[in-house]
Amino acid sequence: MLTAFTGCCDRTPKFMSLSKRKERKTTEDCGEIVYPSVASFKAHTQNVNSLVLFNPRVEENENGLKDAENEASETELQEVGFSEEPAKLDLDDANKRSKVLASCSDSIKLFDLKDCSLLVNLENGHERDIKCLTVAEDLNFLFSGSRDCSLCAWKFNFGHSKLLYKLSNLHELIITSVDFNHTTNSLLTGSRDSTVKLVDIESQTCRQQFQKVSRNLVTCVTWIPNSFTDFVQTSEDKQVYVWDTRQFEPAVVFPRKNWIQTSCDVAPNGSICISSSNGFDSEGCEATSWDLKAGKMLYEYKSHAQTVHRCKFVPESSTHFVTVSNDSTVNKWDVGSPSNPVDTKRPPTYSGLISLAISRDLNVYAGAVLAISLP
Repeated sequence: MLTAFTGCCDRTPKFMSLSKRKERKTTEDCGEIVYPSVASFKAHTQNVNSLVLFNPRVEENENGLKDAENEASETELQEVGFSEEPAKLDLDDANKRSKVLASCSDSIKLFDLKDCSLLVNLENGHERDIKCLTVAEDLNFLFSGSRDCSLCAWKFNFGHSKLLYKLSNLHELIITSVDFNHTTNSLLTGSRDSTVKLVDIESQTCRQQFQKVSRNLVTCVTWIPNSFTDFVQTSEDKQVYVWDTRQFEPAVVFPRKNWIQTSCDVAPNGSICISSSNGFDSEGCEATSWDLKAGKMLYEYKSHAQTVHRCKFVPESSTHFVTVSNDSTVNKWDVGSPSNPVDTKRPPTYSGLISLAISRDLNVYAGAVLAISLP
């Protein structure tokens, strides 16, 4: 079963079971099928801008793992409606825990997807709301970019999570996207100041700034899987760029689209890139696939009625991807079949869906997100 986690503009997390075998509800006004919530609780006070899933390692410390039992304060647990008694945690059990979901708005909240418990609330790093997240899973590092133009590096170790360092004024404007290369341990940051930078996480310095392209207000950056040097970037100038870190200018610039490109992702085999676009009243509101080897557009995928905020390939699949939109729908697509989505789900919310994380092995939901099961 495929589970998609989406962050919502209504700031209210809901826990839903959306299996087709479950009870469904039809709205009276338009006959549209929605899927009822199993539970609802409040975790964030602002829009959920970004989500990442990862499987952390638990590390010993000088106080032992015993101190990690109080992973969230009693007040926090009561506010989000969880049990007052945090689960006991030892090293063997912790290493067997399910994946962790990190979500961000004005702070970063991390949830255990196995029992929907709040693990950690990371704050006091950024001065303004957080726009993007990425994770270095092998290092247990979490990186965040913010409206305050800074980059923060966090060390995640359950109850002992902490801020490692902060790079203030890394960019001149909002940091809109960050992505970590697990092959080279390199970090990319993109900003509305029209620049992309390569950050050395060890020396905590900017290793390289790529050529500043006029009007290239960066919306998303993502490394090409298994590549040491290449990454894809989308922009408010309606274009998709492919960069090579050995050069200071774009290696490939795809034909300009008619709408702002809001996000991008690359297939696990590294051959196809997808991008999403803004729009309204079914104009624009599309996803586009690009052939990275041939340097040309493949297909356009039109079904949404409002801006498509995020697109992401299904893990370990180069043939299926998922899109989420301001029209409150989640679509699953086959790359080779652009005419209609494979499946469409309409969660019980009337706010836009603005962030996305996908997992194949989980069917539970945690914190400021909507969980939607797709076949």
